[in-house]
Amino acid sequence: MRLPTFVILVPVAIVAAMLAIANREEIAFTFVPFVQHKSDVTLVMPLFWLVFASFLLGVLLGSSPWRSGAGAAEGANYRPKTWHAC
Repeated sequence: MRLPTFVILVPVAIVAAMLAIANREEIAFTFVPFVQHKSDVTLVMPLFWLVFASFLLGVLLGSSPWRSGAGAAEGANYRPKTWHAC
């Protein structure tokens, strides 16, 4: 593991552990926010699981093959401009 990755990863892991310790109480996460009573689309889970799941979903969607392949296709067709003296 390279040093810059380690320098960033360790503080993030410490903050994530502190978040998990501080937010252990269970919350009701509902997919339909306008319904006041508990519906069938409500998940009861600790808050830190919801936060970690959202971060994981963002990482997985951000590193998906269809997302990362777009830059390679553009780079394959790139030709630098050459300037010629008149």
